[in-house]
Amino acid sequence: MIQLGSAKLLGVTMLMAVALHGQEPICAVFKDLKAADGRQLFVSGELIISKDFAAIGAADCDNRYISDRYRWPTALRLRSSAKVPSDQIRRLRDAATEADGLRRDGKALSASASFTGRVHLGEAEGLPGEFTFDSLDDVKIEALPDAGELPVIPICELFQSLTTWKGQRIAVRGEVVGTMEGS
Repeated sequence: MIQLGSAKLLGVTMLMAVALHGQEPICAVFKDLKAADGRQLFVSGELIISKDFAAIGAADCDNRYISDRYRWPTALRLRSSAKVPSDQIRRLRDAATEADGLRRDGKALSASASFTGRVHLGEAEGLPGEFTFDSLDDVKIEALPDAGELPVIPICELFQSLTTWKGQRIAVRGEVVGTMEGS
């Protein structure tokens, strides 16, 4: 009986450790952004990055933060803490340089990363708050295919299997019909 109780306690402790330290997408943080304020979190998401600006966000997110009837973008300004190792700061700067270079070359890009840090609510350059990070990992910057190289999907085929195309960059072919009421 005592062994079973110890096993249950160990199992609960392990589950709590995963829940407390598990990575979550930034979109999930926006489900209750006020509750995340001040909490230590391990988050992943899309980077909005350039030489002068960095934020972590989620373009495809149903969770929204609304304050004073204002619907905020689903992103938080990134700010490094004094705890971030210099090699990680360099990695983020290199990612910003790479992203700026791709944009300068007319390329669309995808950027993502994971961060450990704290949420701080309060307007930050048009965003609902900041994420002050202590460490970062999995920084990825990649050029997306040019528009001319994308598969062209008829709109009917797209809607027949919409989830098949989630997260993919495609071109859609359809017919637009307009009237005085709209199109």
